[in-house]
Amino acid sequence: GFSNGGHASFPRSNVTSARRHSPSSLRAVENDVDELDYETFEEATLMNVNLDDGDDPSSGIDDAQSALKKKKKSNAPKVGITVDPRPESERGAWYISLPAAHDSPEWRNVEVVNTADVAPGVRVITLKAETSRQMVARERTYNAVGQIAKVKIDGGDEVLVRPCSPPFEQGLKQREALFRLRHDVFAHQEKSEPDPDVSAPCNLELYVEQYKAPEVYALGDDAGALVEIGPFQGGGLNLKDRAAAVFLFPTVLIFASGDGIATAKALVESEMQAQPAQPLALRMRQQVHLFYKTDGAKQETEDGSLPESGGTKPHFEKSFSTWGQKCNVQVHHEKNVSLVDMFEDGDFAYHPATTVAIVLSESEEEEEELVTHLLGDGELSDEAC
Repeated sequence: GFSNGGHASFPRSNVTSARRHSPSSLRAVENDVDELDYETFEEATLMNVNLDDGDDPSSGIDDAQSALKKKKKSNAPKVGITVDPRPESERGAWYISLPAAHDSPEWRNVEVVNTADVAPGVRVITLKAETSRQMVARERTYNAVGQIAKVKIDGGDEVLVRPCSPPFEQGLKQREALFRLRHDVFAHQEKSEPDPDVSAPCNLELYVEQYKAPEVYALGDDAGALVEIGPFQGGGLNLKDRAAAVFLFPTVLIFASGDGIATAKALVESEMQAQPAQPLALRMRQQVHLFYKTDGAKQETEDGSLPESGGTKPHFEKSFSTWGQKCNVQVHHEKNVSLVDMFEDGDFAYHPATTVAIVLSESEEEEEELVTHLLGDGELSDEAC
């Protein structure tokens, strides 16, 4: 056992027999003891090395050292454990706290699951990506609405694409992977071989416009391409500030144009997850309005002109009813108008002091114009816009 001070203690018989030795033998024993490290003493104590009267005290220590060497030379596979290759002289480095998967590769291969056309020149590419915390570091994964995905096609240059699906769920899938890694079992189960499979794949939907990312858009026609996904860019929307206060801001206004509808879709559908990464509790608000405008497809035709029609149809229109039922979101769609005009023409009542606005505009000029109007004529406060 160990005393409160953390020093190893040996049976009384060992101490009694040691006193019968001559001073020279005692010094020899002391030298042997000095050469042992703390781990050897611990191993010797745990192995319950007992000496009888008349035995040489160093013999028990030698047995412990021999057993310890055999134990260290064991070639038994260590499932789920990463052995630190650094020498014991760098013992201090063993206690440095590092996040899981900190040394994992930044770029990982993904599988193309599905492609769907939502408008002329616009597709949703669905990828199956790895999300396990044991394989992908948290700071590199999709964990906040508004982050941008980095994609490579056939080893080419990285392309920035906006996700239109909610951030990866951090709950059940991660717990199940950790459960398998630690080889935990329930009360009615029997212990079996550890399962090193810690994979937790999730689908990721990308909103791809042909004129912005033609390489990614072409995945709908080239199923054999090698697709890689890297660390997600940016920290996403700041939705954990006062905007999350349901009773301070019972009215939520969301403005989206262009690819901003992808972020709006991710924001609304994240509220349907069991454990949203950034919950806004939209279903608990008194009213939630999504103002969404379309300006037509931006893909040029062969003669260099823009299509006259076809691109003004609202994207994800089939989901609007589900958003209304589950998240209390009312969608207002207009074609070829400004977001400011949509806000002014909106048939709803709001109180500036209890209204929060989320602007997801495609252009900085349009965003600045709308925010200026909301803070001025709209009378919204700075912290609510």
